[in-house]
Amino acid sequence: MSRTVQRVVQQHFSALADARTLPPHWYRAANKLSRCRTAALGGHVQSCPNGHVERVWYNSCRHRSCP
Repeated sequence: MSRTVQRVVQQHFSALADARTLPPHWYRAANKLSRCRTAALGGHVQSCPNGHVERVWYNSCRHRSCP
């Protein structure tokens, strides 16, 4: 299983937030990073002209900490 920033935030941020008081910008960043490149932020479909191949590309959160 690969570790990504998104997966770490999704799995461990709530425990960190429960353990201490965090600044509001941390919550905003964690929310953006956990939703990055998912259907929650929308996306678009790219396909070949003949309709053989389609691929869904999800939008980035565009947060400055996003890898």
